Amino acid sequence: MEDIPSIALSETQVLGARYAPSLGRAVERIWFSLTETISSLTWGPFLAFCKLQVLGALSGINTGYLTIIDGEDVYEFGADGEPRTLLRVRSDEFWTRVALFTDLGLAESFMSGIVDCDDVSTLIKLMIVNRDHLLRSLNSLASSLFARGRILTSYNLIGTLTNARANVFAHYDIGDELFHAFLSPDMSYSCAIFSTIDTDLTGVPEDTLEDGQMRKMKMILQKADIQPGDRVLEIGTGWGALAILAASTIPGCKVDTVTLSSNQSAFARKRINEAGLSDFIVVHEMDFRECFLKPEWAGAFDRFISVEMIEQVGKAFLAEYWKVVDWAMKPDTGVGVVQSTTFPEAQAERYNSDGAGFMDKWGSCPLVFPGGYIPTPCTLMETMNAGSSARLTVDSMVNIGPHYTRTLREWKRNFVDSWETTIVPALVRKYNLTAAEQEVFRRKWICDDYCEAGFSTRSLGDHIITFTRAGNTSLRCDV
Repeated sequence: MEDIPSIALSETQVLGARYAPSLGRAVERIWFSLTETISSLTWGPFLAFCKLQVLGALSGINTGYLTIIDGEDVYEFGADGEPRTLLRVRSDEFWTRVALFTDLGLAESFMSGIVDCDDVSTLIKLMIVNRDHLLRSLNSLASSLFARGRILTSYNLIGTLTNARANVFAHYDIGDELFHAFLSPDMSYSCAIFSTIDTDLTGVPEDTLEDGQMRKMKMILQKADIQPGDRVLEIGTGWGALAILAASTIPGCKVDTVTLSSNQSAFARKRINEAGLSDFIVVHEMDFRECFLKPEWAGAFDRFISVEMIEQVGKAFLAEYWKVVDWAMKPDTGVGVVQSTTFPEAQAERYNSDGAGFMDKWGSCPLVFPGGYIPTPCTLMETMNAGSSARLTVDSMVNIGPHYTRTLREWKRNFVDSWETTIVPALVRKYNLTAAEQEVFRRKWICDDYCEAGFSTRSLGDHIITFTRAGNTSLRCDV
């Protein structure tokens, strides 16, 4: 086996993020340290047990084909057909990680360089299409116990105001240079809508990533039916693209936009000033729950917009989110549009019961940062009803999830192209990362493949929901 650089995954999880101290954080660090130690054990009998368990589970693959090369040993599973992929094991730690932590262990094995894969997206697709058998086979006593333990560190349990700020720092405030390197010039960090989803795989696509993001933002504004002179509340500023588009294209439209990210608020204010829109857009650096501290906002907004922010608030605070929306929107004619990454109902039970998985622990880049929770469409409806005391009603819902597959591919291409020229110098300059730490960071962000496979197999969705007040006849039909 090759010598793998010694580096704890947690060392590059958040880089220089300003974590707030809390009991939850202390428990989390202790648990992560314990699991790192246990998963690195390669003691003979323990390793043999873990390897036997993993090989036994993989022997049940009946769709697609997997080859694993472990030194002189070659293992082959499945039948001829797609998807096909190859794993090359570089450390025995791979077997213990997968046996103990299943999909999280597989993702972390790739991140830490103890296994290489010729195509991560294809590997994840293979795991998804054989999911039911693999999960049953790997649901050993050990993995079940560790799943229960991961619940202790689930950020879903600690979504307080203080920890919400720490979670945002951990994800968005790692430096604008990283995001500049892979996002389109508008800096939209959410699913785009393309004229064609897969032409980028076969040739020159008809439209660019920026075209797709602009198309999506225009759809959001159209569905919100924003009228000249309307006042709009946006929760989740991002880098200001949607607010700027609304204020610059709809006469007299004024936007109050809320963000917890210091980097994003500074960047958005700069762009707003440069666009000459300071009289029409105000950026508020605060938690969405702090909207209640502005009594003049009660019932003051004609429209509400929010793009891929609701999945960041945590499961326990979804109803609170809708309570804020209901409180801020005009009582008779308010209209809102929310875009959210979603889980299908069929996967909800496992996601809710297994504790922290890869996306919970590492905040894989397009979906959730630490502390987030991906809801199902039904969960969104139920919490909307509860949080608004049934004063909000759904007008329409559309799933644009298939477009995320191309969005993620475009981000990955940009990331890879910018790695040596932009991202590495920024990581060294800001965090003084070693070459080994840079590689863990690179592999973590390339785990976009993990998410791309989810969207391409419809194991993840991305819904745009339009809602209003019952009896609001002024809302135009957008069909």
